[in-house]
Amino acid sequence: MNNVTELSESWTSSLSACPHQPQATTGGSSDENHISDKCLETEETEDSVTSSLYFKWSKVIQKFSLFVLYPLGLITNTLSFQIMRMKHNRKSTTCMYMSIVAITDNLVLLRQILGTCLRSIPAVSNSQIACKVLVFFHHLCAGFGAYTIVLMTFEKFYAISYPHKSNSLCTKQRVVKLTVLNIIVVVLSYLPMGFTAGYLPEAHDKVCTRIVHKGWYIDVYKSFLIVFFPVVPMTAVFCFNIAIIVGLQRRKMVNIPANKLQERKLKDRQVTFMLLLVSFAFIILLMPFEVFDIMVNNVVTQNTPTQAVKMRFTFQLTFSLAMLNQCINFFLYLLSGTKFRNDLCTFLKCKPSHSEQRYFAQAAVDSSINHTKQSPVELAQGTTVFTPSGVTSEHL
Repeated sequence: MNNVTELSESWTSSLSACPHQPQATTGGSSDENHISDKCLETEETEDSVTSSLYFKWSKVIQKFSLFVLYPLGLITNTLSFQIMRMKHNRKSTTCMYMSIVAITDNLVLLRQILGTCLRSIPAVSNSQIACKVLVFFHHLCAGFGAYTIVLMTFEKFYAISYPHKSNSLCTKQRVVKLTVLNIIVVVLSYLPMGFTAGYLPEAHDKVCTRIVHKGWYIDVYKSFLIVFFPVVPMTAVFCFNIAIIVGLQRRKMVNIPANKLQERKLKDRQVTFMLLLVSFAFIILLMPFEVFDIMVNNVVTQNTPTQAVKMRFTFQLTFSLAMLNQCINFFLYLLSGTKFRNDLCTFLKCKPSHSEQRYFAQAAVDSSINHTKQSPVELAQGTTVFTPSGVTSEHL
């Protein structure tokens, strides 16, 4: 999300001041996307704009995101992380990637809440350094999370396409190396924001944006940001998931016993369903805001307060959908994964853990064996049978 942070923090102040002074309303460069002087010439008043239906609904969406969506996302992402880090899931590289995604999603949500709170502190809201740090941190977390999904999807694609070679690639050590490489690439890509980010000089209120300078090299960097995120991650996730679905359909079930064939097919259908949900949710939820962001920065202008308030509503709606992408993974796992639902019940103490289930199963087998070995006379007299835990039970 290239302009998520700065757009979210600038719309509220910019619209209310429009009838009095031209002002920037988006996170674009200083010569773009401002409400022109024609806004001063209209007969519309600030009261009429404030009372409009678009403005009211945009405020409702903004408050819903801040007080409901973000806290819910923090809770569900924490649950996802705890489940992915359960002892029996730690061996899975996919669970490692999913736990990383849960962390980065929480960091994005915390950044959004923190940015909203810090705007009420003059010493922080007027600081150029704070602006640069917050903008860089947000883009770093969002980009890192997106490319983690790309790596996870590529691993699944490789495991299905080359099953005999997957053991050498799909390892925990390889996940750590790729994660470190991912961090380095994302940091280097967003590092120039330390120089380009800042407050728009002509804004009536302080508007923190990722780019405040002009020049051909700035235009090149802006184009690079669009390609780096979201074009590359969205395209890669979509292509890899289509390849995975095709690979699952074409894969031949050879050397698999007949009694396990149906179970294997069911597992493949669950994997396919989960991949479809995660990948298309990622694209569908993020795409509207990215299209809006590009249009605002390059095509759309707002010349009246009414147009500006409609743009604010559109922004809040698409931005909330984009942030929903940071909160929805837990529900996608819950919907599509039987194993995830079982692990959630185990974590919430709704059912015994895997180790406890194995213990009780083994205890039942041992008890049955000892019971069958006893003679009818011994059974009639009552004998003591030792279970694996060493606890005795009397057979009468």
